[in-house]
Amino acid sequence: MFFSLCSSRLFTAAGNRRPKWPCRDIIRLWCWMLPFELLLLFMPSHGFHDLLTPLAAWGSIWMLFILLRRLWGYHRAHGMASLMLIVMPFSAFGYLPWLQWRLCFLPLALTSMFLYHRNIKMIFRLLLLATISTSVYADTTQTWSGKADITFDGTSTLHDWGGKVSAKPFITQAVLDDAGKPTRLSGEVTVEAAKMDTAEAKRDENMRKAMKVTDHPLISAKIDVPADKIAADGKTPTKLPMTLTLLGKPQQITGTISNWKLNGGKATFDLEFPVSMKASGISVPTVLLFIKVGDSIKVRASVTLTKN
Repeated sequence: MFFSLCSSRLFTAAGNRRPKWPCRDIIRLWCWMLPFELLLLFMPSHGFHDLLTPLAAWGSIWMLFILLRRLWGYHRAHGMASLMLIVMPFSAFGYLPWLQWRLCFLPLALTSMFLYHRNIKMIFRLLLLATISTSVYADTTQTWSGKADITFDGTSTLHDWGGKVSAKPFITQAVLDDAGKPTRLSGEVTVEAAKMDTAEAKRDENMRKAMKVTDHPLISAKIDVPADKIAADGKTPTKLPMTLTLLGKPQQITGTISNWKLNGGKATFDLEFPVSMKASGISVPTVLLFIKVGDSIKVRASVTLTKN
């Protein structure tokens, strides 16, 4: 009797050891995979210059997991957190709305903390829903990678001259309202002065001396303006106010935009603006007492922006 009872218990215990559904274990790996995905999504992008945004995203998802674990149960919370690993790449590439993670983290953290207090549980559940709904439609920042091929033309008493240079790859950021309309644009384009080429070695040497490329190796143009200053109709850009820095001296100029084309996630346009050498602090000596370079330089840039 004793052996039969023991054997029956053993078989019953063995029968209860059913293998777990694999997905129940796989979805729990989200907490290990999340940091690596955030590195892939945020770090290569030139639109993020600090660690606060990916850290806020990491913290927000953990806070969301804590909330859902209390509301829906442990397994469903793991499942929702795992789903974020799939949703985030679609958001990063513009196929879904992108959350402002810094704005999300603090409300989610406070909600997670106070939700465990029984007396105010319902209030903070409603607050959580309001936070999630408003975060999706909050102002978002759209990032565009840019490149520009630049030409410049000048005059002299002997003959006209010109040259070319390519700008370093740059980033332009557009702040969008809840309707998807740009409200502010910012970015900075830089050019290595020593790479300006006029196709004549002696002239290039004189130009680099006049521009003091050793002391001021970079030329930069910075924009940070409301969108209505660029596109009066809210659609087609026509003007581009910017701060041009030559020889370390900033000056305010306004460029003219033409040939604007927007096709999906790619925009192209031409930008033209004049530069005064005297206003920029560039002094070019007269050659042979009568060959003098004109003061005004006409700059043209063919710009391509690609949505990240």
